[in-house]
Amino acid sequence: MKKRIVLLTGFCSILLLPSFANAHPGRTDSNGGHTCRTNCEKWGLEYGEYHFHNGGSSSGGSSGGNSSPTPKPKPVIDENQVQADKHFTSANAYFTNGKYEEALAEAEKIYPLNRNINKTNDLVNKSLESLFKKAELEFAAKEYNDAKNNLTYIFEDYTRANSQIKEKAKSFFEKIVKEEEFQNNLSKATDAKENKNYDEVISILNELKKENTSTTVSTLYNDTVKELQKEADISFDKKDYIMAKAHYKLLNNIITDPSLKSQYTTRIEFIQDEELIQKMLGIDKEDIEKNSLFEHLIIEENETPYNKTTIQTLTNLLKPKELDFIFNINIKDLFKGVNKNAS
Repeated sequence: MKKRIVLLTGFCSILLLPSFANAHPGRTDSNGGHTCRTNCEKWGLEYGEYHFHNGGSSSGGSSGGNSSPTPKPKPVIDENQVQADKHFTSANAYFTNGKYEEALAEAEKIYPLNRNINKTNDLVNKSLESLFKKAELEFAAKEYNDAKNNLTYIFEDYTRANSQIKEKAKSFFEKIVKEEEFQNNLSKATDAKENKNYDEVISILNELKKENTSTTVSTLYNDTVKELQKEADISFDKKDYIMAKAHYKLLNNIITDPSLKSQYTTRIEFIQDEELIQKMLGIDKEDIEKNSLFEHLIIEENETPYNKTTIQTLTNLLKPKELDFIFNINIKDLFKGVNKNAS
């Protein structure tokens, strides 16, 4: 019987104790309450909501008294935290969608609120790295302006970027500028080759080879030399000696093969002899193909009619060997070897 009375008394005492069903971690103030900061939803509260643990406390008094409970203080909401959370959520959404500059702009709004600083710093660093990777992809796609704009934002426009990412972005920016210049010069060389301006092509490619070992440069250079050799031979065969001589001289400057250099030198000398004949005798290049000096001097359209008596007298005065020279010497051979003196 005594045991039952003891158990019943203990049970009643437990029922009379204040309930801790709704209690959760956190220190309380002098009123027995506090503002929720952690896992608020888990406890059925809103973030920043002020509440009492165990239903609040009552003012002390004699047992059986009718004193009223202490009124609950009005909940205090941290407006800065609320705003910081909103901006972070927005910034994170921009980041997820690949809008890194927008994410950084939204993150900047958090710093003056002095909330969420650590995770905001992490988001800022991730956004800057992602922006750099985006510039790398744009560079690979030859979208040089877009890549440079993103890099400029990192090392110049966004002042909160750390020195490491700034230096990396600036170095990559300079690489893109050099690549742009290279591509522009390569394009100029290609255009010059199409227009057969071989001097310009060789000059540009020689400069590019000093700083760039790209196979594109060497391939274009070799193709240009082959085309130049072909064009020189075509011009020579067509008796376009001015163009042919210019091409052979250029080839002599860039070719290292001794046999080819000798071949081009021989052709240049031949062309110079042809030019001398044209200059000395006033012969057009088409006339050089006539069979003899006589045919050029006597049998020529639109020439002044010659005096037969004078010709006959001249013929009688000349020796047979001299007459044979006039009638048989080919104009093309007139200024070669021993014939230079004879002329």
